[in-house]
Amino acid sequence: MNNKEIFDKLSTGINDLKDKTEGLVDNKEIKDLVEEAKDKFEDVKDKVEDLTKKATDTKVNAEEIKKVSKDVTDKAMLKAEELKGNVSSAIKDLKNKL
Repeated sequence: MNNKEIFDKLSTGINDLKDKTEGLVDNKEIKDLVEEAKDKFEDVKDKVEDLTKKATDTKVNAEEIKKVSKDVTDKAMLKAEELKGNVSSAIKDLKNKL
């Protein structure tokens, strides 16, 4: 069960509780507590959604960094091979001149 499913069930439960207490209870204090619980739930839900988005963004950034790092490494390896070839050619040329 993911966060959205959990929050949907909790939201439904809190709304059901609010509906049930509105019809049965005239006590303002209880109504206020139910409303406060709903508000706090919404705050927590918003914070979890924000953290989930940040975690997703972080994962995407990490994947992009990994890709760029691989590209840079691949280019560096190609350049190293090219330089190795140039050095080998230069050594052969020097040997031939000697």
